[in-house]
Amino acid sequence: MTCDDYQELASQFIDGELHDDQAGRLFSHVTGCTGCRQFMQSALQIRTATVQTPVVPVPSTLDERVRTIWDRRLPVRSHLNVRELWKRRFLVPAPALVSAGLMLLVAVMISIVSLTKTPRQGQEAMTKAAYIVTLPAVEVQGTYPVEQNTVH
Repeated sequence: MTCDDYQELASQFIDGELHDDQAGRLFSHVTGCTGCRQFMQSALQIRTATVQTPVVPVPSTLDERVRTIWDRRLPVRSHLNVRELWKRRFLVPAPALVSAGLMLLVAVMISIVSLTKTPRQGQEAMTKAAYIVTLPAVEVQGTYPVEQNTVH
């Protein structure tokens, strides 16, 4: 077993879930391993601290107070007034608004032209086929002799 396994056994021992035969193996390992002994001491200190910490009573009105604060921060509108919506001003820079409008206009014009475009008389629609060929990977092992150029 590894130290991680023994530390898991130590956690089970502290929680009261460890069998006696496993506890014997745990204690024989802890006596010789300082890392696992320190882990077990730390875990026992944490367990003792959490058991000794007093429970803080929560007032019964806490939920209502939190809901009241939340409701004050987020006003809820029960209905949508269309007239009020049209009276609102939106802060958008004029150049950005104009450029967005022009882009929309160009996109609409391109789509109309591409949808209504038909081949001229005597011309057929041209289609091209593309074939993609893949070759299997080849592994080359070994060395190959290099021809030496000798001067005569």
